[in-house]
Amino acid sequence: MLDGIAAALEAACVRNPDALYTTGFDISQERRSPNRTRLPLTAPEDFSVANTDVHGGAIGSASDVPGAYNHEIHITDKAPSIEENWWHKALFPDPKDMKMVNLNQGNTFFRTRAHGPDGAGPWSAIVSIYVT
Repeated sequence: MLDGIAAALEAACVRNPDALYTTGFDISQERRSPNRTRLPLTAPEDFSVANTDVHGGAIGSASDVPGAYNHEIHITDKAPSIEENWWHKALFPDPKDMKMVNLNQGNTFFRTRAHGPDGAGPWSAIVSIYVT
């Protein structure tokens, strides 16, 4: 958990390094044991999307992936088998509350993946709903 906090602070302070001094954390370089390994990110198996009571709104939900900093959602209203049809919708820190707005009405496909210290993990299964 502390690794996640340190990485989040480091990422937030890229433009203003002096902000690290105000956090109360010691900014000295940590010495890590060489045998420390990270588990690879996995795709959430319980990803789901549902309409909200707002026109053009939907909410996604998935279980938290160990080691993830945030979760990304891609959407498409075209053929989901063609990679170029997908586009980035948003990043969410909480995978249980991924609210999306301004979606076009119609059949829409969704997928999500986790991002961690080593980059993005694999995509979840594709979910489709008819956005109202």
